[in-house]
This record gives sequence, C-alpha cells and structure tokens, in this order.
Amino acid sequence: MISLLPGKTGRLFLFTLLLLLIVASRAPYFKILELDAHDAWTMWVSVGTPPQIINRTPYDWGPLYYLILAAWQALVGNHVETGRVLSVLWLALGSAFLYRAARRLRAGITPFLAVLIYAASSGILLLSLNIRGYALQIALLPLAFWLMLGYFDAPVLNVKRLLLLVAPYGRDGV
Repeated sequence: MISLLPGKTGRLFLFTLLLLLIVASRAPYFKILELDAHDAWTMWVSVGTPPQIINRTPYDWGPLYYLILAAWQALVGNHVETGRVLSVLWLALGSAFLYRAARRLRAGITPFLAVLIYAASSGILLLSLNIRGYALQIALLPLAFWLMLGYFDAPVLNVKRLLLLVAPYGRDGV
C-alpha cells in the first residue's frame, strides 16, 4: 500500500501546510469585522502595568489572557488587527496540540482531518477572530486533552507492590 504520508518529514510538511491554510483562511476577516464593544473593552483592560491589568480583570476571568495580550501589544503594537492575529496564533497552537492528541489516538490521515474539522467549526471560527479570553481556551483545551491522554496512557501503579512497600509501616510496624 502506498502511504500518503512518507515518514516524519512528510507529516511535518503536510501539517505546516495545514496550519498555513488555517491562518490564511482567517486573514480575509480581519478587515471585514468591525470592532465591537467587547473587543475594545478587552484591549482596554490589557493596557497598563500588570497590577493595573489585574485590578481591571473581571471577577469571573483569570488575568493570564489580559497579561499576555498586554505583552503582545507591547511587542507588536496596540491595534485591532494585531489583537486578532494573537487569537489566530492561539488557534494555530491549539491545532498543533490537537494534532498531537489525535496522533496519539490514531496515526495516518486522521490527525489532519481532526485538525481540519476543529478549525472549520463555526464556534472556533468565531472565537479565533475575536479579541477575548476565549481565544486562549482555543489553545488550552486541546492541550488539556493531549495531557489527559498521556496521563491515561502512563503505566498504572501496581497496588499490590505499593501495599507490600507500605505494609511494614502499618499500625504496629513502627
């Protein structure tokens, strides 16, 4: 059988093309979308010193996204398009984590299809173009899934050996 993915280099090349396709598919929306109140408010929260950002962070959100957005704005500038680029970069990172998780479950073309379906879903499309804390979740949820798979694939601690190790230190053992 002829493989569509001839080795590690072929998979890397195909995945790089897939990530470029995902990022390029978001670019036309940058100029079309208008700045709404939520995006403007999120960018305003992330301006200032870290203590000011933490003080302005809503009670139901953690400050991590706003601090990262502040560092991003200090690096590339405070503009709507740069904020949206950060959200798209979070999507690319989340797609990479999802690829690794799907590859752990099944090899071949399946991880590529999982990433395509993930990136093409309407909810992810919306979240990857908005400047909100949900964009960070686009990257962290696939990371959590990948880490969970690794946790459950780890060898199980043998309970009998643990009991034999701990038994001498029981009630009368010390």
